[in-house]
Amino acid sequence: QQIKKGVESAFLKVQKEYKSDVFGFGSVFHRKYPEEWERISEKWNKIFSEADIQVEVETKAIRTGLTNTPINIIKGK
Repeated sequence: QQIKKGVESAFLKVQKEYKSDVFGFGSVFHRKYPEEWERISEKWNKIFSEADIQVEVETKAIRTGLTNTPINIIKGK
């Protein structure tokens, strides 16, 4: 949930406050829909700033229980 809130917060800040597509969604749209892009490219920042977003987060925990401190340093205390 914290990751999702952080992503949403960052996205909304650039979308609403800066009205700029710093994440490159326009580039992805352009590659996938080149004909539509020609029609909307001039208005992309306005379209982007008004778009509704939906964030889905998928995480995977790997190698849990490991520490960054070598065992011999802990043992020497």
